[in-house]
Amino acid sequence: MAEGKDPEEQGKGPAAKYGQRLAAALAKSAVSVGLLWALFSIYDVEAAFRRIAAIDPLWIIAAFAAFAAAVFIAAARWQMVLRALGVNVSVISLNVLLVIAVFFNQTLPSNLGGDAMRVWRLFRRGAGLQRAIGSVLLDHVVSLVGLALLVLIALPWAVSLIADKAIVAALVLMVVAILTGLGVLLLLDRVAPFMTRLLPAWLLPARLLDVVMQLSADARTVFLRRRVVGPLLLLAIGAHLVAVVMMAALAYGLGMGVNFGAFMVLVPPAVLASLVPLSFAGWGVREGAMVALLGSIGIVPEEALALSVAFGVLYLIGSLPGGILWLVTGNRAEPTISNGAAGEGKG
Repeated sequence: MAEGKDPEEQGKGPAAKYGQRLAAALAKSAVSVGLLWALFSIYDVEAAFRRIAAIDPLWIIAAFAAFAAAVFIAAARWQMVLRALGVNVSVISLNVLLVIAVFFNQTLPSNLGGDAMRVWRLFRRGAGLQRAIGSVLLDHVVSLVGLALLVLIALPWAVSLIADKAIVAALVLMVVAILTGLGVLLLLDRVAPFMTRLLPAWLLPARLLDVVMQLSADARTVFLRRRVVGPLLLLAIGAHLVAVVMMAALAYGLGMGVNFGAFMVLVPPAVLASLVPLSFAGWGVREGAMVALLGSIGIVPEEALALSVAFGVLYLIGSLPGGILWLVTGNRAEPTISNGAAGEGKG
């Protein structure tokens, strides 16, 4: 009889991975609860919730409309990335995929759940796995670059609005970091062969190296084509602007007298902070960032907390149709991608 692994040994791998995922989820939940507890202990949480309860319903409707518009613009942006890479999917189909992804982002400890769903659904439609992964990663890169450009556009307002120059400097550093990262990505496949000579094989395995080199080449395909990059960055900036509109609508519904230019300056960094994978769906981190950033222009913490919590609740409620779509569609086979563009080549 051939010698096999002990059943208990075989079960250790999946069990250990599940334990790690559970530990990560519990840690992020603890971070969110801890941060929220700290904020609610310091500031008047009852006043914040009273403001939320009194919000004008018409402004809530406007915020939900902005949420739907932001998802649709993000779908159009992703479609443009895919087309540049030789993959054709309808914007309606991608909108459905994004709504489902938003649901998973809101109900799982990190954005990886939503990204995994985007990759899986696109793969089932006929795109190669590497192309599906690359398109999602590049879509995030485009979104970050759009965020940096929006912050750059709003920088004159930041200088005049924010008295704390350390915050202005942090915004400038954020823009520089994102644009520098883009430059590195565009050249990464050119320097990767030299990296393999300097780094040990276990640190940069061949499979990871292939993914990195393909992503870098795809980034040049997207960012160095003038007919692609202009409209793409406009869509990226537009998606962030609509998110600013959503936050502004909620603020006006709460009776906050803040001009739109201030939201253009302060909302993008707060949203970026909530994407850092330290907490559950950004809860706690986003509230702390909003208190700090809005406090820099004189908004009291209770108002900032009310706005941030209302934004988080709106996102959670807005994501629920994605859960329904996921339950309805299940694991049924997806329509294949048209024009035979499902391969791993660039098209």
